[in-house]
Amino acid sequence: MTVESYDPLTGIIDLVEPLERYHFGARESTEDQYSGIDMRGEVLLLSSNVNITANTDSSSQTVAHPEPYGCHVLVSDFFEPSDFTYRTGSIIADNIAINHCSQLDKSFAGIKFHYAVGGTNKVTNSALS
Repeated sequence: MTVESYDPLTGIIDLVEPLERYHFGARESTEDQYSGIDMRGEVLLLSSNVNITANTDSSSQTVAHPEPYGCHVLVSDFFEPSDFTYRTGSIIADNIAINHCSQLDKSFAGIKFHYAVGGTNKVTNSALS
């Protein structure tokens, strides 16, 4: 949904079009009423000026694996092969959208941290789908 206006004092938003299904929200957690489960739905910003999107057409598929391959954002520390200089992988991503960058039913995530221990790694306010 697209937000038309937002009042930061009341938290009330007006949407361009109405919601299509039931959405529940409350100020306080509902875990006491539902056996420890918080039933509130979180609302996030799902649009961004920075979009990383993989190709999903037939050129990204094979006979052995008919699903689109997707892509990966890889963050990794490593040594340069020529002189063994240590390189630190870092990512600071805020309000980005990553689409189709993983594989269905596989352990290949859209963002992969591979031995990324030396740098700053932070992903906030982002949508990965």
